[in-house]
Amino acid sequence: MAYVPGTVADGDESATTTTEDEFVGGRFAVQRFVLGLRVPGCTMVVAERRGGVRPVWLSSLTDRSWACVMFRAGGTARVCRGGGRRLWDDARAAYDWWVDSGRPGRARFGLTVTPEGQSVRLDGPGT
Repeated sequence: MAYVPGTVADGDESATTTTEDEFVGGRFAVQRFVLGLRVPGCTMVVAERRGGVRPVWLSSLTDRSWACVMFRAGGTARVCRGGGRRLWDDARAAYDWWVDSGRPGRARFGLTVTPEGQSVRLDGPGT
């Protein structure tokens, strides 16, 4: 059965104690860079804050999976998601990896390009 997109209310719902500042950061925050590296085919759109709530949308470029995190100042965020891919779980794992790696900045990442392909590394070659 193919997934048919609906509304946020149609998705699975959970909660997270991750805050907007931790996960989203500023406009050019390294967290967004890490999300792009660790969760391929995922886009993130940060909506305007309304009524104390800022929705952050994650969507897959390869299927119809999506997640919406409704961040509230000082409170638990509501997470709604749908589709076959668990985008919030993947995004949260990317964030946790970044934190566990010491919150590295962009300068600690390197790019290797060969005729066979390309890869991104943290710190030195082989990592």
